[in-house]
Amino acid sequence: MRAAPRLDFVRIQASVTGQNARNLQQYLETNVKSYALLIALITGLSSPIAATAAEANSDHNAKMAAAAVKSHKAKGTLNKIDPDGTVNITHGPVESLGWPGMTMNFQVKSKVLLKGLKAGQKIDFDLAKQDGGYVITAIKPVK
Repeated sequence: MRAAPRLDFVRIQASVTGQNARNLQQYLETNVKSYALLIALITGLSSPIAATAAEANSDHNAKMAAAAVKSHKAKGTLNKIDPDGTVNITHGPVESLGWPGMTMNFQVKSKVLLKGLKAGQKIDFDLAKQDGGYVITAIKPVK
């Protein structure tokens, strides 16, 4: 462990003289050594604490990533398919999201998902949160 740095008492001695200055200097040097020891102990203990915190953060991030790709199942009617891959759907309640039934536009993850579908069909579809909105990740006609 490095020795605690000596304090510069030039400014202190300008306003405090004699025995008071010696007492103040001794008091400060004693406390600086105590603080230096405390800092050394904290620094030595911080490595395991930081490792534990990093591990906990990693677990949290993994859970958040898993939640972010969570799929939500829904049923509805396909009203319209736009060439850009946007669909208009009137869906029933989506309980996992707390959504009531409504008519909405959704982007599909891939236009390939739309192959063979046409307006007016009853559908089952899956939604996942992506880029701040919900995207259809799977869609199929109800048979």
